[in-house]
Amino acid sequence: MLVLSRKLQQQIVIPELNIRITVLSVGTNRVQLGIEAPNSIQITRPEIHGLTSASRAMSEWRQVVEV
Repeated sequence: MLVLSRKLQQQIVIPELNIRITVLSVGTNRVQLGIEAPNSIQITRPEIHGLTSASRAMSEWRQVVEV
């Protein structure tokens, strides 16, 4: 595992895959990242990775509502 430190608005780039990750905000217990990647690359959170598409949609909907 590569561990990098970044400040607000700084980026990490993976040029071979055309991926750019930007630190958007840093809170007490939360870091918000913006990820730019080609549509062919799937990006998921580990807690929803194995769910069915219907369960995943419900999980994502709950996350939005709880905020």
